[in-house]
Amino acid sequence: MVAILKYKNIDVKNISVTTPEKINGNYTSKILYQEQQFLIQTPELEIISDKKARFKMVNKGQFFTLLEDLEETLVENLTKNSVAFFKGKTFSEKRIRNSLRKLSEMGEDGYIYINNFSIEETASYIDFFKEKIDPPVFPYSAVCMLSISDLIFDKLIFRINATIKNVKVSLKKDKKRFDECFLGENSEIEEDPVYSSDILLEDPVYSSDVLIEDLEELNLDNFEEDSVNMDELDFFEENED
Repeated sequence: MVAILKYKNIDVKNISVTTPEKINGNYTSKILYQEQQFLIQTPELEIISDKKARFKMVNKGQFFTLLEDLEETLVENLTKNSVAFFKGKTFSEKRIRNSLRKLSEMGEDGYIYINNFSIEETASYIDFFKEKIDPPVFPYSAVCMLSISDLIFDKLIFRINATIKNVKVSLKKDKKRFDECFLGENSEIEEDPVYSSDILLEDPVYSSDVLIEDLEELNLDNFEEDSVNMDELDFFEENED
C-alpha cells in the first residue's frame, strides 16, 4: 500500500532518483520517497487550469519550502551521480541547476505558482462530504493528491513530472472551514501518513503515459560550458538509439 504523505511531514532526505532510462523517446529517472512512489497531499490550492495552480505564501510557506527543497535535493542528487547517470559525462552543479525547469515560482501578485503539472484524465473529484462530483469549472479551490513521479530529460534541460491524481474540492458557499485532511482529522495534529485506499471509493488508476509539452531551450550564457559545442552539452547523445 502506497502512503500519501502530508506536505508538512516530508523529509527530503528520503528522496532518491533512479538512473535515467530511455522511455518513449525520452530519458527518464524515477523520483522515489523511501524507495516508493512519491505522493503528496497538498494544502488548499487554487486550480487555475489543467496545468497551473497557485497559493498564498501566508500560512503555506512550508509547502513552498518543500517544493524548493525538493528541487535542491534533485540537483544535488544529479550532480553527485553525474558520471554514472550521463554516460560518463561530468556536469557541474551550476550546469545542472540552470538546466532544471522549476516547478514553482513566486509571482508579482504575492502568489506562489505551480507550473507544468497535469491532471490525470482518470482523476477522481470529491466534495466536502466525500461524494463524487464532476470536474468543476476553473478556477476552483481544492486539496490534491500530487504525484511527483519522474525527471524528464530533453537535450539541455530537464523537468519534474508532476500529476494530480485526485481532487477534493472546497465548497466555499457552505461557509465551513475547509478541512485539509482527506480523512477528516484535524490537519494540524494528524501526523501519520494517509493511504490511497482511504481516500477514494475505489483504487486510483495510475497512468504512465503523461503528455510532455515541448520544452524551451535555455540560454547557453547560463552554462559554465558555454564555449563547448552544443551537441556536447546534451545530457545524452541526441542520435543514440
